[in-house]
Amino acid sequence: MENQLIRAFVVGSPRSGTTLAQSILAAHPDIVGFTESHFFVPGFGPWPLDCVRLRRERLVARVEKFIELNNLNSEDHAREIATRIRDCSDVGTAVSLIVEMLDEEARSQGLKGWVDKTPDHVRRIAVIEKHCPDAKFIHIVRNPVNTMLSLRVAKDQWSESKRWLWMRCFSHWYCSLLGTLLYAKNPSHKIVFFEDVTAHPEDMSRQMTEWLNLEWSPEILNERIDTSRSLVRKDEKWKANNFKPIEKRPDRDPRDLPFFVRIPVQLNLAYSAIRRWKRALHMHPTEQHPTNSIAGAPETTAAQSTDG
Repeated sequence: MENQLIRAFVVGSPRSGTTLAQSILAAHPDIVGFTESHFFVPGFGPWPLDCVRLRRERLVARVEKFIELNNLNSEDHAREIATRIRDCSDVGTAVSLIVEMLDEEARSQGLKGWVDKTPDHVRRIAVIEKHCPDAKFIHIVRNPVNTMLSLRVAKDQWSESKRWLWMRCFSHWYCSLLGTLLYAKNPSHKIVFFEDVTAHPEDMSRQMTEWLNLEWSPEILNERIDTSRSLVRKDEKWKANNFKPIEKRPDRDPRDLPFFVRIPVQLNLAYSAIRRWKRALHMHPTEQHPTNSIAGAPETTAAQSTDG
């Protein structure tokens, strides 16, 4: 389709590096990024596609918060969208209106597309794809030990009152991984391991941008930190590492976890198996970079210092 905009969603478990991935993509001069929108989480529910229902007031509240947090060129149009959502009665119309709002912002800036980053949108892929079939999804996966420990540290800074118990941290990572695996062979989805991004940022940023049919430039990594400042809210202190250069750190020891979650975390074996499976059986032609691939990079003990 002529002049078709790029519509990209970065999804995965919280604290898996989704902010870093979004900042790389949003640093491209033809892409606009936003703060976490959470459009499709409180605004729609529950998870199964055939049970999804529209929660208008929650969705309108999210849109209004989104307008407040992002300096939109198309603010008047966005406020009109909020009014139209309040009057709509079906899920499909609401999704289309959200996409229309993001499209209009990209067009108003003369750009080729946009990237939305909300980790929990991994639970809403089915409804997004049904009503926005040309959407692209980049799934960020990080090993469970680092993810869980990062969640436990970040939760103390979150404003929400819920306690992130160890088993909740694990189940969140695991359910996000299952959501990713459902689309592992879908050409509109790309699985990116965060350990690969921190070990090979240039190669991986090239692969992500070229997968979206964008021209890669080293300037993307140079602009990434400044771009991050427009994607992270002032109260999101737990994302401060995104303002630092990308670097790797050793993986944390599973023994840093309480004993009662060490056994389920042995599903780290599943994580490693997925990496091997992606390398051997499911590489798109665009992933066959001479020095690296999304799942084909040399095994690394890298952990992120810039997790999202």
